[in-house]
Amino acid sequence: MFVDEDTEAATLYAASEKEIRANARLIGAKATQKLLLGVGGAALLMGGGVGLACLGYSRVVDKQVVAQQEANDVFFARLARTPLKTEGTVKVADGGEVALKGGGLATNSPRKGPRSGAALPCSKRGKAS
Repeated sequence: MFVDEDTEAATLYAASEKEIRANARLIGAKATQKLLLGVGGAALLMGGGVGLACLGYSRVVDKQVVAQQEANDVFFARLARTPLKTEGTVKVADGGEVALKGGGLATNSPRKGPRSGAALPCSKRGKAS
């Protein structure tokens, strides 16, 4: 709308236009505030959900680890109390030697050979022929 700049109507028009623009900016700012509060709240809830999920996972895994450790402890304690009796003959590879210690544990002394007295790998040590 075109109004002469010298009239009272032009002054009234300019003032009302400034007020309308200010109100529009205020409404836009309030809408932006609500939008940012919503996004921030959603991010907060997602972060809390991830945190709780990690906490729950760690508790489940920790209980599984504790249960596994206790099961191993019970198994080895039971195995330690169980007497093992064996009978028969054992053959040792050439050059090997078997000795019994005081507690009845058998040990295989390493063979001396190309390794200058070093122990042989488990796959060759005490292999029955």
